Amino acid sequence: MPEYSLSIKNKMNLSDYSKVYDYINLANNNDSFVVTLNEDNINDMQIICYMMQNNNFDVSLEDRYEDEQLRIMGYKKRTP
Repeated sequence: MPEYSLSIKNKMNLSDYSKVYDYINLANNNDSFVVTLNEDNINDMQIICYMMQNNNFDVSLEDRYEDEQLRIMGYKKRTP
């Protein structure tokens, strides 16, 4: 079961969301995916969570993970 991780350090723009979406789609069933963002990216965090949920991920959040960062953890559910 591979684990994918993505660290986002700056505010995101529209093309960044497209790249995140492409990266999320690399994950297969039962893979985990962790996204770390700066604390001031709360809106980006909500959008990424929505993207992951729409791609069949179980998503959990950890506010203030380390060094004032936000963390999204997802697990790709098995598709029928």
